Amino acid sequence: MSDAIHTLRLTLEGFLRAEAAAAVAELGGEAALPLARAIRRRFRALGEEESREAAASIAPPSSVEIREAEAVADHLRRFDHLATRARARDLRSAAWGTPLAVLGSRTPREAVAALARGQRVDSLFDGLRQAAAAAEAELSDLARALVPRPSESETPSDAQSWLDETQDLFAAAAGYLTGDVHEPGLLLAALTASPFPAQGRLRRTGVRCETWGLASALHRTRRAGAIRDLLLGLAVVPSDPPATVHLAAAPVEFGLLSDFDAAHAVGRALSRLWVSPALPVALRWPAEDSVGEVFGGLSTQLLWTPLALLTCSGAAERERQRRRVGAILLGATRLFAGLARWALGARDAATAPDAWREAWGIQLSPALALLLMPDPERCVLLFRTALHALATWVALRERLDEDWYLNPRAAEVLRAAAERGAGLTSGEWLTELGGRLTDALGRAHELFPS
Repeated sequence: MSDAIHTLRLTLEGFLRAEAAAAVAELGGEAALPLARAIRRRFRALGEEESREAAASIAPPSSVEIREAEAVADHLRRFDHLATRARARDLRSAAWGTPLAVLGSRTPREAVAALARGQRVDSLFDGLRQAAAAAEAELSDLARALVPRPSESETPSDAQSWLDETQDLFAAAAGYLTGDVHEPGLLLAALTASPFPAQGRLRRTGVRCETWGLASALHRTRRAGAIRDLLLGLAVVPSDPPATVHLAAAPVEFGLLSDFDAAHAVGRALSRLWVSPALPVALRWPAEDSVGEVFGGLSTQLLWTPLALLTCSGAAERERQRRRVGAILLGATRLFAGLARWALGARDAATAPDAWREAWGIQLSPALALLLMPDPERCVLLFRTALHALATWVALRERLDEDWYLNPRAAEVLRAAAERGAGLTSGEWLTELGGRLTDALGRAHELFPS
């Protein structure tokens, strides 16, 4: 069986490299489904029973091999769903990129970008609904085909509990942001207004993470082309971790939302750049649930700190922006809870609007709500790691100090986690730090004190 395991490892490495190259090509505008089908044909052995048997035979004596076996299973699972996910991305890209008469022959992507710049766009939501309607039926079928794999303790009631527990707090936060969260256009305007200039965003993110050793690590990143899809933000593609990670620029400027997005992406990139090169290939490439997403969540919380808000003029303005940042961070966790509840339930177009209504109080058509959904597994992961990131912040503060992110020892703790790559889940790291998931709710109240 050792020969079969060796062959599996080589084939898996080829697949992961090809998948990363395809992701970079897709960012540059190539259709996802043909790329996915080509990869499926080239590495079809990964879908055969021999590969599954070889994966199952990776076992003790070492804990690394146990982790490797779990990561291999995750990668093989992604291989199985490669074409399904690619088709969903192509449908979304087509919806955002098709010129519509109702939008003055502009694409929905161009119309939303104009709105983010403060321009009036009549019939925007009519156009978005029209763009989404053509993809509704197939996106619904694809969502049902992508069954998420929750952890043993995750249920839809967990997401519902978070929505219930934060309902009053978010009502206050939403009122602070807009006074009326039920109007999507007003909400977008409130979310995009930023105290930070767009120019130099990545440099500022690097300064905030300077004590983490970010500057030297980011020298190993490469820039990819702008992303073709509107809402994916700044993409992180580990092409050969830890040697090379690609960053792709966001296609639309969304002010403060873009600041959050850049911070989250840089945190994820850092975790990929710190992976130990001695790990087996399955552990060097990120699996679905590893600490990288929590790194992103920690990095976004830095926007709430006095360090990030030094550029604001005066203490009153700093406090105002701090409350805005906290309100948005809280709102993001509620949205992720709504998405997770949907993903762990029916996962169709009919129930998709519930996620947005329960989380933010806005009503979208089924087609548009579904168009804005990540794939179901990603929905569950976003909620899980968002809560872990809140609780991990508290754990790091208790282990180091109040300003733990300025403590040089923080780099040692972060690096020790990142070095294990896909061999460490977000929940396991929280436990190792002595943290408690129940601390997430307390942290939410810190971010927006009521």
